[in-house]
Amino acid sequence: SLEFMLPSVAQGAIGIECLTDARNVINCVSVLNDSATATCVTVERDLVRALNGNCHSPIGCHASLAEGQLSLSGLVQAIDGELVRAQLSVSETAANMIGKQLAKQLLAQKIII
Repeated sequence: SLEFMLPSVAQGAIGIECLTDARNVINCVSVLNDSATATCVTVERDLVRALNGNCHSPIGCHASLAEGQLSLSGLVQAIDGELVRAQLSVSETAANMIGKQLAKQLLAQKIII
């Protein structure tokens, strides 16, 4: 459960890369894009970026979007082994700042990562 463990950023999301000028490929795969998933992956990546993390950092996060509300939960394991958690919910229209806001909440707990 998410109360027990938070996954790494973007776990469960599928990404497809192609050349920027491959219009025929972009047109074919664009129908696969789920805007809610894209929003969630973006804010999860924003959190990791705001913590100066990378794919090797002990950071877990999970975003969900329902009924216009975006929720983001984050977990960081500090160098000393301490686990700190924080959670934030905002309206979908405020999605562009939630990752940075949650990073500030986590860092305010005086962790060293």
